[in-house]
Amino acid sequence: MPSEPIILSLNGDGEYVLLCPVCGHDCSHIDSAFTRQGSDPFENGRYDGTEVRESSGWRRSALVIRVEGECCHNWNIVIQQHKGNNFVSVEILPESDG
Repeated sequence: MPSEPIILSLNGDGEYVLLCPVCGHDCSHIDSAFTRQGSDPFENGRYDGTEVRESSGWRRSALVIRVEGECCHNWNIVIQQHKGNNFVSVEILPESDG
């Protein structure tokens, strides 16, 4: 079973820094944020300030943060709420050089 990627590190100033889940490089840029639409007809479905781009496949919508690494890897951080829990997952994008 593969281990989960490490995407946070504590720097010398006591602040968390986002890491590339492929190579661990610590320089990246947020490209965009968007909503993956859920199937629940009773919720708003779209996170304020974002556009709906895809379907989440879940009942609740997901917030997706697209990240471009200076290492040439690209990934999504997906925050998916379910029954009061917020699950965080990482998707390595196919256009990454990894």
